Amino acid sequence: MAGAEFEGCTFEQCTWAGVDLTGVRFVDCVFSACDLSNATVVDTAFRSVRFVECKLIGIPWRACNAFLLDLSFQRCRLDLSVFQDLACQRLQFEACSLVETDFSGADVQGCQFADCNLDRATFDRTNLEGCDFRTARNYRIDPAKNRVRGARFSVPEVLGLLAHHDLDIEY
Repeated sequence: MAGAEFEGCTFEQCTWAGVDLTGVRFVDCVFSACDLSNATVVDTAFRSVRFVECKLIGIPWRACNAFLLDLSFQRCRLDLSVFQDLACQRLQFEACSLVETDFSGADVQGCQFADCNLDRATFDRTNLEGCDFRTARNYRIDPAKNRVRGARFSVPEVLGLLAHHDLDIEY
């Protein structure tokens, strides 16, 4: 499949778990109820690609082609994924599981984390400026180690910003 190009395609209920997608180019595509867990995405281009109700566990997104990267995820499971050091400012997550996902060093400013579970997700040197966490849950973000200017949070989950300070907070 290396070097294949897909434009304007819809993939439904495909099982591509562990598949090597090295160098593949996806433009204006939709993946619906697909399993791409542990797929290899080295230099894979995702331009205006939507994932709906997909299983995307353990994908090293940082290895994909960052040029014009534009991804959105709705009701997807992205646990153990790696966005480390990736510039991906157009990301949209809606009702996703991002358990133990690594965002270290990533530039995800302006991203939406609507109704997402960020349990044990890693944020370290991450640009989170303007991100929307108002309906996200279980996140732990240290404002001293991440850029959070203009990010939006809600109570009580905003207490996740203080978790690294070993405080005893009652409310």
